[in-house]
Amino acid sequence: YWINVKLVDKTDRHLIVKISLVSVVIFLVVIFWNRRLSQEILIRKKAEKKNKMISDTLFESELWMRSIFNSLDEAVLVVGVDRKVIQVNDATLKMFGYSIEEIAGRSTEMFHVDHEHYIEFGKKINHFFNEQRNAGFEFRAKRKNGEIFSSEHTVSLLKMPDGESVGIVSVIKDITEKKKSILALEKSEERYHVIAKVSPVGIFRTDLWGEYIYVNERWCELADMTEDSAFNDGW
Repeated sequence: YWINVKLVDKTDRHLIVKISLVSVVIFLVVIFWNRRLSQEILIRKKAEKKNKMISDTLFESELWMRSIFNSLDEAVLVVGVDRKVIQVNDATLKMFGYSIEEIAGRSTEMFHVDHEHYIEFGKKINHFFNEQRNAGFEFRAKRKNGEIFSSEHTVSLLKMPDGESVGIVSVIKDITEKKKSILALEKSEERYHVIAKVSPVGIFRTDLWGEYIYVNERWCELADMTEDSAFNDGW
């Protein structure tokens, strides 16, 4: 006998369509996020490259500035408003005889003759700062070994764009040799005047225009003129 088999298609086509649509959506979402992620990675790489360039430039600039800072013959101190050391150059270490470890974070009082000089120095710079000027004056300083020497100071106030004071920059020049030269010159001139005064011959000096700037007593006698009248007459 023949058996008549009848096949019935029970496939849920709507379900297949839904699954297909969901798969397409998921596929599109994955593609979208992959592209977005690739863009973010590219942007991040560009940013990292730019940041590295900026960092390298800043580092190179800092090296240049530090090189210039340390090549100066004058001592340069950068201190906070509390007058504690933040940064110094090599000339500072050489001038005062300290190591960087001994100076960093310490009060600048260590560079002064005593506490009274430290207070006086503060009053001097504040006087200039209150007048919105940089300070400039001579002052005695002290090295690590206790030696006291003459120094010339130029002090500036560091300010933020909003006017807030954030620190002080002090440039110090050792003028010991300059002072010795001035003293030697004064002694030489003093000896010259003593010799010229007692000299048996007439001595005079004039400037480039022939005007008398010095005459001794013997010259006045020989010229039959007073010192005042000689200064009013040319050669």
